[in-house]
Amino acid sequence: MAFTKTIAVARTYAPPRLHALPLTTARHVSSRAKPPPGTVKIRRFVPEDAQPYYKANGCLVTTPDVQQWFRKMGINHDHGDACYLKPYLNLYDILRPMSLQVAYTAQHVINPFHVQYFTARGHALRFHMQSTYARKTVQEPLWIHCTLSQANPQAVVRTIAYRRIKARIFEGLRDLGYSQDGVKAGEDGGARRIRGTMILTGNDAMKLANGPSRELGKLIAGALHEHYSTPLHGQDPGRTNAGEKRASLRGVRNNTKPSSFRKGK
Repeated sequence: MAFTKTIAVARTYAPPRLHALPLTTARHVSSRAKPPPGTVKIRRFVPEDAQPYYKANGCLVTTPDVQQWFRKMGINHDHGDACYLKPYLNLYDILRPMSLQVAYTAQHVINPFHVQYFTARGHALRFHMQSTYARKTVQEPLWIHCTLSQANPQAVVRTIAYRRIKARIFEGLRDLGYSQDGVKAGEDGGARRIRGTMILTGNDAMKLANGPSRELGKLIAGALHEHYSTPLHGQDPGRTNAGEKRASLRGVRNNTKPSSFRKGK
């Protein structure tokens, strides 16, 4: 009977080769990289009444005439396109203790609680709301919508707090030299304009009420002027909105009632 002997052979250990990755490559690969400030969109809030008519991408199921009206007036229904404000001085040091989030979009966007009037289901107040918003495009260059992210029984406190904050924001814009038309005349003849929609979302009504609303209004107004005002080249600030007002007022008159109710029909 033959026996087989196994002999262990010692081999020299060879360490594995290591390759150093460039820092730029590692940074790009990381999934935790934060997006640039001012590019983060807010979370879309859809009221319960409008949820059956909202698609996941933000599209609204509505009628062709409502869709045409939105395009004609230059009004959007989806506030999910708004982005959080870019940093400005110590603005976020005040927003955090107040549990308040502020977002802005250059478009005019209807209040999310009013979307129900424009769905395919139809609503008796639709033409009234169309008239209201058409008039707002003429009279209010900056729209401010306020919501509370959680159900809160302190509705009165919330309403008073939001009214105070909105008043302070407009007060801050006036202090910076902006007129009712949202236009600021420059010393060198160059005017600037602020137009769009701001969305304020709070988490706690009491924190909103106890916060420094005057300082907050000045900082938000400063952020709007610094990051979101647009130049008006070759236009007289005093007459900037003349043509727009005439066109928008025609839209107000033409959208207050359906075509079948117009005079002579």
